[in-house]
Amino acid sequence: MFLEIFKNIHPTDVIDILVVSFIIYRILCMIRGTRAFQMLLGVILMIGAFYLSEVFELHTVRWLFSNFFNAFIIVMVVLFQNEIRRALTEMGKNFFLRKAHTSAMLDDVIKAAIYMARRRIGALIVIEQETGLREYIEKSLPIDALISMELIVSIFHESSPIHDGAIILQSGRIAVARCFLPLTTEEHISRSYGTRHRAAIGLSERSDAVIVVVSEENGRISIAHGGKLTHFPDHERFETTLRSLIAEG
Repeated sequence: MFLEIFKNIHPTDVIDILVVSFIIYRILCMIRGTRAFQMLLGVILMIGAFYLSEVFELHTVRWLFSNFFNAFIIVMVVLFQNEIRRALTEMGKNFFLRKAHTSAMLDDVIKAAIYMARRRIGALIVIEQETGLREYIEKSLPIDALISMELIVSIFHESSPIHDGAIILQSGRIAVARCFLPLTTEEHISRSYGTRHRAAIGLSERSDAVIVVVSEENGRISIAHGGKLTHFPDHERFETTLRSLIAEG
């Protein structure tokens, strides 16, 4: 039976499936962490309810869903016009400008982290990857400025009114500051870790973001990624690791 199925599959069918899978994956990555993702889950539940109404012959429910789905595309475009526009813009940026943005961004992040480490200025820098962080961005202070070493340092300087919390870097810009991240709930985490380190680990457990932490107690630089926190004995290893993680993302 399985052999018969595979015999009927052509190379173009495999390519077709891979392309569609990639498109679906990219769409999910773009909307994850947004209200569009929550709406998508709701739509999936409604589709399930529609099929149940077909099975159990619930005529009124089926009529309601049938009329809703007829206008579904128009409703989605109206409700999510801002998200659609932003997603198309991000796709263009990612395709044409990602390498240039990434290189310049990392240079400034690395310089700022080393500068603050030498002066023991505490910092928490979140670099967004594939997983959307809009649920945290929407609750933070909008900045929307080009990334620069000077701006990063000025934000985290103790005299700054917005030095508490994290900054989130998104699409080559500082999206927000004064962002408060979820703390890790893992019990095995060292008690010596402060709030910044626990927040960095907490976000890395919930997303694929790369988070740079500078300790104001000892000036040590750490990176949180994938639920793990890594300390670096020297700045060269920090730079190498950060560039490697961003390149992989």
